[in-house]
Amino acid sequence: MFPRKSRLSRASFGVAASSKRRAATPHFSLSASKEATGYAVVVSKKVAPRSVDRHAIKRRVLAILQAETLPPSLIVYARAGARGLSFTQIKQELQAGLAKVA
Repeated sequence: MFPRKSRLSRASFGVAASSKRRAATPHFSLSASKEATGYAVVVSKKVAPRSVDRHAIKRRVLAILQAETLPPSLIVYARAGARGLSFTQIKQELQAGLAKVA
């Protein structure tokens, strides 16, 4: 988990979400921006109806992001099917997405 000061605030979430630097993988969508600073992971109830599953996906994604070099602002949106992925599959997809965004 990122420290509170590294998380994307609600005020700057809209700025970062409307960025033009986007990348998509089969199970994730990434949005990067230079105008804001912070990181966020969004997992909707459509992707994982149970909160346990949503939080598991978020924890896995955040653990992977901590080991990577990231842009100043990054939002990761989970897509359908992300619930069934293993840690290594999530890592491969996020690394591919980060390569496209950078």
